[in-house]
Amino acid sequence: EPNKKNIEEMIRNVIKGKLEDGQLDECDLTLKDLNTIAIAFSSVIMGIYHERIEYPDLNLEKEKGEI
Repeated sequence: EPNKKNIEEMIRNVIKGKLEDGQLDECDLTLKDLNTIAIAFSSVIMGIYHERIEYPDLNLEKEKGEI
């Protein structure tokens, strides 16, 4: 199950791999920028896995005549 630590570690490993491959050699990103990017990606991916609110079944309410 994905958790914050695992997701952050995966993202940082991807960024580290890109750095070691030299794929970021000719860009103007600083390590601070890469850290900001990693944090942003973590937030977005954590949002995908957050627990959803369970809404009442609208079909059931229609049958009861409550809507």
